[in-house]
Amino acid sequence: MSDFLVSKSLANIIIASNLNITLALNEKKGGIHGKDHMQGSIEELIQLWELINLKPKTGCFTWSNQRVGCASIFARLDRFLVQSSLLDGNQIISSKILPKLSSDHHPIALVFEKEDQLGPIPFCFCPLWIERDGFMETVKQAWTQSVHGSPSYV
Repeated sequence: MSDFLVSKSLANIIIASNLNITLALNEKKGGIHGKDHMQGSIEELIQLWELINLKPKTGCFTWSNQRVGCASIFARLDRFLVQSSLLDGNQIISSKILPKLSSDHHPIALVFEKEDQLGPIPFCFCPLWIERDGFMETVKQAWTQSVHGSPSYV
């Protein structure tokens, strides 16, 4: 794994890094699409530390091989991973890809904004939860509980 910066304060973790791998198919355009041998380790770290892979508000790719035509490759190699507990407060945390200067990588910025009580944070399902011991039992137990009040059904 490449060098990365970890800031840990009061159990809030922010990782800003050029991981040098893509974590999803839509994070790469052009070139060979294959699973990197480090991807499983990164996904395990994301699950273990309850991290959220912040999708950038602006742009999609952070790196390019700076070629044109069918030889061009674009990928999202740089990212922020933030602990889910950071999203529980009254701040909106997002990332954005900034204009490229002289590097083949775009710089990225982590943005903190004050939330104006927009409601609850939407639930995000992590596919790695399925592999945790007791996951299916917990889901079955939750679905069998009776609901009181006026739930909304879609």
